[in-house]
Amino acid sequence: MRPARDDRLLRGRTDADFGMKGGSTAAGLRAVLIATAVAGGIGYLIQLAAPALLPSRSAYVSFSVFWSTLHLGIAALSGIQQEVSRATHRTDISPPAPGPLRRFAALAAVVVTIGATVFALLLGDLIVPQSALWMAVALPIGLGGYVLSAALGGVLYGLRLWTAVAFTTIVDAVIRALFLLPGFSAQLSVPWLAVLVALPFGLAFALTWLVFRKQVVGRFRLDVDLRGLVSNSWITVVAAAASGLMISGLPMLLGATSSPADVSVTGALILTITLTRAPIVIPVIALQSFLIAAVFKDASLSKPGLLRVLAVATACI
Repeated sequence: MRPARDDRLLRGRTDADFGMKGGSTAAGLRAVLIATAVAGGIGYLIQLAAPALLPSRSAYVSFSVFWSTLHLGIAALSGIQQEVSRATHRTDISPPAPGPLRRFAALAAVVVTIGATVFALLLGDLIVPQSALWMAVALPIGLGGYVLSAALGGVLYGLRLWTAVAFTTIVDAVIRALFLLPGFSAQLSVPWLAVLVALPFGLAFALTWLVFRKQVVGRFRLDVDLRGLVSNSWITVVAAAASGLMISGLPMLLGATSSPADVSVTGALILTITLTRAPIVIPVIALQSFLIAAVFKDASLSKPGLLRVLAVATACI
């Protein structure tokens, strides 16, 4: 029998002790900021193209309200990425003992997919008229895919694989633009556009896993068990949902409370809010996870270095 792993041997050990130190904090910040700029720019491009290329104001309102609803869920579920990032540590145990992450990701994806489906069927028509059925398809696709991406992203941040972090941030935005811009030009209906908005989350996870799998498998452990990860993530998800409501949830609230007769006014308000807040939700999530992984977990970072990193990251947020 393989001897039981003694976690006490791992306590207090750093990445340098394992001879597997990840990228520097400066390199990580540079990579995250570049990815943030690219993803944010693509987000603005999509939001500027939508009102110009969609066939009507009502179509724009429906599209934007769905975008807001989806990204409110994404903002909330970013709590999963933050908790996985916080719990992830490098390990020199080869192969490592089976961890809870795979079970947690599968459980969370199932729960979120079911919850998104129920939410859409019960409240979809309130948010966007006659949308319950197509929203019950698109919303679970997006949120279920993001759960997997968030779990993998947390590991990437925890291991300080900055190239992989930048890759997954950029590839998600690029795929969405490649899907949506032709979709706008082809005058696809809002239900089809909603599916095109949602698909890139899962595709970004799959591509990142294929490219960086060898740098992840067997290279990390979590410092919590399944129950602890569920408990910590649940608390952070609830907290993240509150801020997500202000960042990207306002168009959803406008859609739920506005009269269909006020579509012109609603559309103008949504466009203003979206251009000033919604496209930055994924970059802000990326910077939050960076601060957790590369700053607050880095005991070797000097106080002047910490202040410089916090100043740059805060200015970007």
